[in-house]
Amino acid sequence: MDNFVKRYRRTRPASCLILLLAAGYLWNPVQCHGQTGNRKSSDQAKFERFGHTRGRAPKEWTKFDWPQKREVLFEHYAPTDQELKLIVKAAPAKPLVPAKQSRRLLVFYRCQYPHASIATGNAAIEQLAKTGAFEIELTDDPKKVTKENLARFDALLLNNTTDWDKTIGASGQAAVVGFVKGGKGLIGIHAASDSCKGWREGAEMIGGVFKCHPWLPKGTWAFNSNHPTTRLIELLKVRDFGCGTKFMLIVREPIREIARAS
Repeated sequence: MDNFVKRYRRTRPASCLILLLAAGYLWNPVQCHGQTGNRKSSDQAKFERFGHTRGRAPKEWTKFDWPQKREVLFEHYAPTDQELKLIVKAAPAKPLVPAKQSRRLLVFYRCQYPHASIATGNAAIEQLAKTGAFEIELTDDPKKVTKENLARFDALLLNNTTDWDKTIGASGQAAVVGFVKGGKGLIGIHAASDSCKGWREGAEMIGGVFKCHPWLPKGTWAFNSNHPTTRLIELLKVRDFGCGTKFMLIVREPIREIARAS
């Protein structure tokens, strides 16, 4: 195991802030319990297991064109009232560290392969913005990833933006490189690590490229709050903080470049 971790461990780039949440869904305060005691309704059992009572999404929706995928993400997978209440409960009422000046955050969420948590992620980030720590703008428009538009922001957040390098194209890639080299921030949630399979500079900024889930979780895992990638957890001032999560194997080279070289 030690050799495995040493071989594939991910390092933090010095040029920007990277926050990669390993869970496919943002952390859900609803714990999963087995069905015990009196028989529960199917909706109640489903809620306790998954945190929601949604039915199935349209067949093969992940292969739809973006407008149709977006409709499924923000209608079928829109956060429920209960999930929104849990987000509000989990979010701080004020910034954990007072902001010295106003900050603007651009959140980009368009993707190729969609993760069902995108709408919930946007809602959680909007709730965090209500603390006054930063202002937020949400977009799925690659035409907004330009040098001129990015200059309006202090950081760019990628919400599960699989194959983002394809979405923004060469001009967008150049704008992002200049943005980060100019000292601005880059933040990624989960599949941000799957954003740059064919873009070397992008993979370097993210810190690597997602290759696979080596195994699925079978328990709750503790965080090492002393590691550079998890130091933000210290601000929560909580003890015994753990999370049920997927493990992600991150490689250092863009996947499509590896394929061409082999």
